[in-house]
Amino acid sequence: IEDICRLYLKAIESNSFNGSYNAVAPNPLPNKEFIRQVVKGKQARAILFPVPAFGLRLGLGALAGAILQSTRVASSKLVDAGFRFRFETVEDSVKHLYTA
Repeated sequence: IEDICRLYLKAIESNSFNGSYNAVAPNPLPNKEFIRQVVKGKQARAILFPVPAFGLRLGLGALAGAILQSTRVASSKLVDAGFRFRFETVEDSVKHLYTA
């Protein structure tokens, strides 16, 4: 939340921002690893198990496509525009959330 607020302020105040940007941290990771990092940071337990695609399609219909499709986005355009993330990894973000 802190980084996205800082990003909005920088975009408003700076003339170097033009066009569209991906508001994502610079170190992407698969959803399974994201969940593991959140659970670890929260010092909780979770059982992760795969859900078959047909099950998602059956339960969610057309919305399942949004979950099943992999999307790669990058923050390189933000970094090139001079934005620096305070929390570059999910681990850093989760630590900040659960220790603040």
